[in-house]
Amino acid sequence: MAKDRVLDFFKEISEVPRCSGKEQRIRQFLKKFAKENKLNFKQDSYGNCIIYKAGSKGTVVLQAHLDMVCEKEEEFDFDFSKKGPEIKIKRGWLTANHTTLGADNGIGVAMILDILSQKNLSFVKGLFTVEEEIGLKGAKYIEGSFLEGSYLINCDGGGDDTIVIGSADGIDVKVKIPLKRKNFSKGKIFDLKITGLMGGHSGLDIGLKRANAIKIAAEVILKISGKNSTGIYQFEGGTKINAIPRNAEVVFSTKKTLSQIKKIIKNVKKRSSFEKNLKIEICEGENKKEKKAIDEKDTKRILKMLLDFPHGVFVKKKGAVLSSSNLARIFIRKNQANIEFFLRSLYEKDSQELLKKISDISTQNKGVIVVEKLFPSWNLHGNSRILRKAVRVYKKLFKKAPQIKKVHAGIECAYFYKKHPQLEIISIGPSIKNLHTPYERVKISSVKKTTRFLKELILTLSDEGCG
Repeated sequence: MAKDRVLDFFKEISEVPRCSGKEQRIRQFLKKFAKENKLNFKQDSYGNCIIYKAGSKGTVVLQAHLDMVCEKEEEFDFDFSKKGPEIKIKRGWLTANHTTLGADNGIGVAMILDILSQKNLSFVKGLFTVEEEIGLKGAKYIEGSFLEGSYLINCDGGGDDTIVIGSADGIDVKVKIPLKRKNFSKGKIFDLKITGLMGGHSGLDIGLKRANAIKIAAEVILKISGKNSTGIYQFEGGTKINAIPRNAEVVFSTKKTLSQIKKIIKNVKKRSSFEKNLKIEICEGENKKEKKAIDEKDTKRILKMLLDFPHGVFVKKKGAVLSSSNLARIFIRKNQANIEFFLRSLYEKDSQELLKKISDISTQNKGVIVVEKLFPSWNLHGNSRILRKAVRVYKKLFKKAPQIKKVHAGIECAYFYKKHPQLEIISIGPSIKNLHTPYERVKISSVKKTTRFLKELILTLSDEGCG
């Protein structure tokens, strides 16, 4: 590992397991850090924590989330509950060995620890939240006193040339569709597997050319069914609502031959040629879980629904994604298909239109829909003091103006602003690629640039009356 304080802290953080909802050990790591640096450590009832110097006003709050998305390549044997990602450096990039890297948001945590370890910055408070990746839950339930201060800098932003001033809301939509099963003896049983897709962050990457494994599987099986009798035994796809599905598996029965099925797969694969590592595998299988298959009529019905459901960009303006839907998961259990979506929108009206589309398709098929708003959107006021100062510092350091953006992702700033409207908030961070996938990586030079910007900014805030 390069001799750099932030990268050294990140390496230490990476050795600690910290999947969402299982942040106990990383909190212990922070508690130990606070003790070693003679700083105070405090934890709220939900598990969020702050580190600060005794007697400090904590005027500048630096914030990052402790959890990470734990994804791995399908065939890679790795247990996130026992160890963290295996970090490596490749051509100036930090990456991991066949798993997510955890730079989202471990790099932010590392930058804050680097600053807290410097004895002269007593006006800075470190705020570390939990369960960000599963609905910003730590931010939602945070103790109000943890947000006391004049300024908050979220270190989970959208690139080293960008200052983030707004974010989308997040809505979890669960759909349950009733299905009929019957004894099915028409044809052989086959096992279809979709693997190797890029996947990605369901907000930041939804506007890129990333295929959805659930959609591909549904298209293949629907084409196989044709006018022949086809029945699904099992259908599973996707893992997390905030990740574009990379994998899917369907066990089904059909009269078509293996050679006929392979021809259909070849044609479908051609249309997804932009996914270079896509694998569509088919083999004769066996029915291990269900004795009966979904009948022919309901098989076609559920497949058509999956293809009709919205996935991808819904509203776009001047190249920016304003609203989207991620068809995130499906699993069929007994007589029911369980389908889950993650919707994101900067504006309420777009969310409602997307919800109506999903609801209409579901109710037409006797489905039940459950909607839960996981977090609100956030928009910084145009006359923000911290934004003006941040732009000034960036120009001074890098001789050009930063991009000012609203991102198509959920950021904890939304809850911080809701709880503390007087708090001046921006979000910054290094350039991280392929978030929420095993191909996640971050450029080392980008980490250094962001750290330099952050340090200069908090010194400027101190000089201008925050100390």
